[in-house]
Amino acid sequence: MSLTTSQKRIVFGLMIVVIVFIGLFFAFQKSNPKPVNLTIWSVAGEKDSFQPIINRFRSQYPHININYVLKEEATFYQDFINALANNQAPDILFIYNDWLPIYSSYLTYLDLTKQKTINLLYLNQNYPQNIVSGMVSSQKYLRGAPLFVDNLALYYNQDIFNYYNIALPPKNWSEIIELIPKLRKINDKGQLERAAIAFGSIDNIEHLSDILTMLLFNYNNPVVESRQKRFTLNDKTAEEAINFYLQFSDPKSALYTYNENFSNSIESFSQGKAAMYLGYFSDQAKIKKYNPSLNYKVSYLPYFSSPESKKNFGRILFGVVNKKTYHYNEAWSFLTFLMQQDTANFYFSLTKNPPARSDLINYYLNDPTSGVFIQQILTAKFFYPFDYQKVDEAFKNLLKEIRYQNYSVRESLERANSRLNFYWQEQ
Repeated sequence: MSLTTSQKRIVFGLMIVVIVFIGLFFAFQKSNPKPVNLTIWSVAGEKDSFQPIINRFRSQYPHININYVLKEEATFYQDFINALANNQAPDILFIYNDWLPIYSSYLTYLDLTKQKTINLLYLNQNYPQNIVSGMVSSQKYLRGAPLFVDNLALYYNQDIFNYYNIALPPKNWSEIIELIPKLRKINDKGQLERAAIAFGSIDNIEHLSDILTMLLFNYNNPVVESRQKRFTLNDKTAEEAINFYLQFSDPKSALYTYNENFSNSIESFSQGKAAMYLGYFSDQAKIKKYNPSLNYKVSYLPYFSSPESKKNFGRILFGVVNKKTYHYNEAWSFLTFLMQQDTANFYFSLTKNPPARSDLINYYLNDPTSGVFIQQILTAKFFYPFDYQKVDEAFKNLLKEIRYQNYSVRESLERANSRLNFYWQEQ
C-alpha cells in the first residue's frame, strides 16, 4: 500500500525528529562525558606542590578527577604489587628512571606513530638526548613523561666554611682531600666528632648505590654492557673506584673522616656533624625538616682530572601508566599535559625541581635555587639497571664483604659481578 502525500510528510518529519534527537544525544554525551577517577602514586613530591597542576588540568577536563598519593620509597614496589593483586593499583605512577626496567611488564606505553603532536621529532626538539634515550622504546613508544631531572651535587655547611676562612667550595676531589684535616674534628679519645664529608661508609650513606655508580662512571667503568646483558665490575677501574670510596671510612687511612657511628648522611649534614655531603636537589626538603635554620650552600659535583671529563650522575622522575588501568586515554592525556611547555614551566615555578625540557633548562640555567643542578643535566648519565633493588643489595654486600669479612676488593667485585650477571640472565 502506497503512502499518501500527507503520510509521507509525517514519516519524513518523524525521521528528521529522530535524526535531530540522535545528534543532540551524542552531542550531549560528548560535551558531558562520564566522570573518570584517576589515582596517582608518586615516590617524590608533596601533594601541595602538585595539586595546582591537577587543578589546571581539570579546568580543561572537568570530568577527570585525580587523587594524588605520595608513597614511601622503601615500600613503594611491594605496595604496588599488593595493590595489583587486589585490583586496587593506581592508574599512574611517578617513579625514577632506574625503576623502569623492573616495572616494565606492568606498564603500557604510548604509540608515538599514532599521535598528532607528541612524536619522535617533537621529543628530539624539546628534550636533551640523554633524557630522550630513556623516554623512548624501540624508536616508537613513549615509556613515560619526565616530570623533573635531579642529579648529585656537593652540599657544604657555610658556617663551618666561614669559620675556617674557606671562601670557595672545593671544585675537585683533590681539594676535598686537602680540606679533610682542617674540617675533620677528632676528640681526645681519638673519636670522630665531625666529618669533613659524609662519604665512605655503608649503612648510613644516603644514595649509596648512586654514589658508587657515579664513581664507577668517573673511573671510566660503564657498570653494564646492555647489549651483552652483563655487568663490568670485574676490572681494574672498578677496583680503583671502590678503593677510593672506602678510604674515607678506613681508620688507617689519612683520609679517614666518616664511619658507621654517624647517623644518616643527610641527617649528619643537617646537624652540623658533617661539613659536606653528596646529595640530590630533592634532599633539601629533608634538610629543612631536620634543621630549618641550617646555613648551607650547594656546589657542583667534584671532578677528578678535569671539569670536561666529569661524568655527572642523575635520575629522572617519570610518570608512567599502569597497563591494567581502565582509563588509558585519560591517563596519557594527563601525562602529555605535563609535557607541555606552559605546564612544565608552571610546575617549575611551584617546586624549583630541575626541568626536563631543553627550553626550560636553557632559560633557568642561572636560577638561584636550582641552577647548580640544572647546569649539570646535559652532562648527566642515567642508569637503567635490570633490577635496581638487586643492584642496591649487591653494592652494599660487596662493601660489607670487604670491610667485615676480609674479602679483597677484587674478590668482592668478582662475586658481585657474578651474582648480578646470573640474576640478569635469569630474567
